[in-house]
Amino acid sequence: MKLCTLIILFAFTITISAQDITSLPYQTSFEGVEGNLNENFPQGWSAEDLNLDVLGNQGWQIIKNSDFAQNARTDSTAVHMFSNTSEANDDWLFTPSFNVTEGLTYNLKFWYKVNAFNSFEKLKVHAGTSAIAMNMATTQVLWDEDNLTNTEYMEGQATFTAESDEIMHFGFHYYSDEFQFILLLDDIEIDIIIPGGSDDPITAPKYSFNYSENGDATFYSRDIDHALINITDMSGRKIKSQKSFSNEGSLNISTEGLPKGLYLVSLFGINEDWKITEKVLIN
Repeated sequence: MKLCTLIILFAFTITISAQDITSLPYQTSFEGVEGNLNENFPQGWSAEDLNLDVLGNQGWQIIKNSDFAQNARTDSTAVHMFSNTSEANDDWLFTPSFNVTEGLTYNLKFWYKVNAFNSFEKLKVHAGTSAIAMNMATTQVLWDEDNLTNTEYMEGQATFTAESDEIMHFGFHYYSDEFQFILLLDDIEIDIIIPGGSDDPITAPKYSFNYSENGDATFYSRDIDHALINITDMSGRKIKSQKSFSNEGSLNISTEGLPKGLYLVSLFGINEDWKITEKVLIN
């Protein structure tokens, strides 16, 4: 008797989604969306409501200015939360995804206010690899305010340093007590904190910077005759370097031939006693 062995092969495909934000800095004021009091967020944004009591409950929504309220900080649109009337709020709003590089630090700027003097709102900010509330809640809290009472917009900031190359989201967690009122967010910005970007105002020369369509990155300064210019990628790998001399107060380097992406163009004093860094996006 022959023993027949049946081998079944299972084929499957794993789909890895690309990031929503393809280059930084990213900014949105929630303009251009359709309707009012809905979830027609800009591309890549999503929300999740973990409250169980559906009566008197509302998740994150788009809100427009009205005849009675200036809800937006700029223009006419913001996002807001209306407090649950019977239980503590548990509502999440997630930014679009963006790619991060190990070792680099990323910064989230946002503006917030409440819409009543007797409202005491609570808001946290997290960063995580998943736009799912239960997963995001397990990540480190980057920003937390549990007594928001400002009726004029104030700026908040949250930062994190990437531990590996991956795709991330920021998450806003509205966790106010029941029967508060309205919290609003507007003018969201995500950017990279450039290493060495905050120069010593005493030693760094005054300058301006321009990146032209033909690929020339140029520093202008009356205080610089010669310097060293480097181009590095966002991981810090040096792509190009040259010494630059000028009698006219302009020093430049060409990015011709470089692949599309975000680069750092750094100008050093000839003895490297000061450094200026600018970002260049090659499309």
